[in-house]
Order: sequence, then C-alpha cells, then structure tokens
Amino acid sequence: MTPREAFGGGTAVITGAGSGIGEALAHHAAACGMQVVVAEVSAERGERVAADIRNAGGTASFFEIDVRDMGAMRALADHAYRAHGDVRLLVNNAGISVMGLIWEISDADWDRSIDINYRGVVNGVRAFVPRMLASPEQTYICNVASLASFSMDRSVAPYFTTKHAVLSLSECLYIEMMDQPNPVRISATVPGFIATRIFADSALASEACEGQRDLMEAAVRGIGMSAQEAAGIILSGVAEGQFLISTHPDMTAGIATDRSEYLRTLRTPRPSDTTFLADLFPGAVPATVATGETA
Repeated sequence: MTPREAFGGGTAVITGAGSGIGEALAHHAAACGMQVVVAEVSAERGERVAADIRNAGGTASFFEIDVRDMGAMRALADHAYRAHGDVRLLVNNAGISVMGLIWEISDADWDRSIDINYRGVVNGVRAFVPRMLASPEQTYICNVASLASFSMDRSVAPYFTTKHAVLSLSECLYIEMMDQPNPVRISATVPGFIATRIFADSALASEACEGQRDLMEAAVRGIGMSAQEAAGIILSGVAEGQFLISTHPDMTAGIATDRSEYLRTLRTPRPSDTTFLADLFPGAVPATVATGETA
C-alpha cells in the first residue's frame, strides 16, 4: 500500500515537526493528502512549517507543545480530534542530543534528555492510543528511534540510552496491540545519518566531547541523507506495515549484526570503532575526525 492509499484524507500528528525529519514528514504527509498537526515547542518554527504547508495547498495547523507535559499532550490530542477529526497517523519524533561524560552532564540536561526523548514518546502513546483504537479506520503510530538504539559509545549516553528505550517501548507496544480487536499498526524507525541539525545543536557537558560532536557533524555533512528522502522512506515503510524501518539498510544490518554477536557471546562492552565511517565511506569524513583526533 502506498502512503497516499494508506493515509490520504486522514490526519497526521507529528511532534518535533518544526525542523529536520519532523518537518520533512509533515510536508510528505500533506503531499499524501493528509491534514497535518505540526506539534512543536518553538512557535516560530512550528508556525513557519504549518504556513509552508498551507501555502503549498495543504491543510495544517500548529500546536505549541512541550512533549514532557502529559497534560499538554492530552490537549494536543483534543485539538487534533476537534479540529481535524480522527487521527490516522501519530509520529513521535521530538528529540534532542546531549553529549558528555555521564557524571559530568548536568541534572537539567539529563532530565531534558530522558523527558523529551523517551517520556515524550510514552506521553504520545498514552494520549492518543485509546482514541486511535476506537477509530473505524486503520490507524498508525511511528516512533522515531535511531541506529543508536543498537549501539554504545562514549559521551553519548543520554541520546543512546533513551533511543534504546524508545525501541524497547515500541516492541512492547507492538506486542500489546496483538491482543486488540482493531490494533493500531506500530512502527519504529531507526534513521542513520540524516542531514539535520541534531548534532550541531547538541548541548556539551565539557570541551572534551567537542571531537565526538565534530565526528557526528562531519558524518552528516559527508554522507547524510536529506531529511526529505528519509521522510519518504519512513512514510512508505509505515504504510506498508513494517515494524522496523531503516533509512540505511546496509548500515543497520551491520550494526545490528555486531549487536547480536555482542549479546550472543555475552562479551564486555567496548567503544565503537571510530574508523567505522571512514572505512565505509572513504574520503567522506576527514581523517583527523574519523580517528577521534582534532586538528
């Protein structure tokens, strides 16, 4: 089934839709004939995306929201159903990156990471699922995880651990839907390197992790897929009923294989190979960055 066949005429609610993958998903959903609720903490970004959709001939409204607030998430659901009717697609996309050693990251940054990246997804599921289950139409939820959901490394614990949690939540939700008479179709997407600002905007606990941020930014610049292309892949996967949707299947397979071998052999954790990107994409990442060194 194509995205237009699955979603056309329905309503999409997308959190974190003011930039990056969320913005691209909002535009793709509108192009499929959906009414779009742009849910975003920044009024400036959210209003701009909703206006762009309307200017292109689509239907969109903006709802300012902090996904950490369960009351606000319920208000978002009320707005979506009141203004646009039954929600056919919910994308829990809002997320942030914080970098630094676990004990050096501030209390506030730990709380923000957990509450936005993970609790925001929990809040979205809890606010929307009861009404989605009652819909006569097939409904869909896509939770945005990451290749970080399979990975481990230094200076990235808040992002990686919350993305592990998002994937686990999605797996549990998928299984729980098996017991429902009219289940919501659940997907989790694990994007690879997408050309967004998530790493450039990362909060840093110390100057020592600047090299790690430079590595990720260089990867995005050198090999990052456009957010528009990634959004098309994600929506197509959701429409087809895929549970795990990868924007970079070969990269995902390699990382998942390494993860499964790590679990199968019960070996101790070890940091990621910092030459990984340079080996896969020669010349795409500066050698001084790919080896973890700084110029």
